[in-house]
Amino acid sequence: MKNNQIIIMLVIINLIYLCSCNRRSNKDALEFALSADCINDSIPQVKIGNQTWTTKNLDVCAFKNGDQILQVKNEEEMKAAADEEKPCWCYRNFDSSYNHLYGKLYNWYAVIDPRGLAPVGYSIPSLEDYEKLCKTLGGKSIAGKKMKAKCGWRNAGRNESIQDISDNESGFSALPGGAFSNSFIDGYFEGIAATYWTSSEPSFDPHDFKACCVDLESGSDRISCWGRKMKDNFMPVRCVKN
Repeated sequence: MKNNQIIIMLVIINLIYLCSCNRRSNKDALEFALSADCINDSIPQVKIGNQTWTTKNLDVCAFKNGDQILQVKNEEEMKAAADEEKPCWCYRNFDSSYNHLYGKLYNWYAVIDPRGLAPVGYSIPSLEDYEKLCKTLGGKSIAGKKMKAKCGWRNAGRNESIQDISDNESGFSALPGGAFSNSFIDGYFEGIAATYWTSSEPSFDPHDFKACCVDLESGSDRISCWGRKMKDNFMPVRCVKN
């Protein structure tokens, strides 16, 4: 009898808890789910100087407010999205097997969408954020080598080993996923370049079809912080902690 009473009490407590959870607004529940990773610090990250960077490429299919981001699955959908300037994501080469390496690739319209692409507590880095990172690592001329992962990179014309190309001293762990677009449907620069979107738009021409990105290449220890790519290109994104 006593055991039965304990069981009944536990059932009542669980029912009360479930009811209280259901009374939470959908918005609160959504924000809790989206921020859970940040609360638990389970997003892979590394502190470099006084900045904290994610060490894996962004891999979300919804904006911060819960709206789903359109996935493009073939050339026709990619071209239509470019013509309409729709925020989208895709897998490299439209192949989900690349996701564990490069995460999801986004066009620039997704990067700057006001609904927010970065997880709660993070933001899409600007050019200034990357320049600050470079300064911490000793300057643009040597920062690239310190940011590249110790695997995945191919020798691009230099008679050097992978250890000479990259040492990942910073822990940033950049992988050479290149970029992906309707013009290069098989992707380009895979194995020899890591290209990341920034939140910065060229100030000299806000109506330009290109936006700012950063580039790391196998054949150089440098990082270029003034790269520009077409806004309908699909590229990986890293985040910096607020």
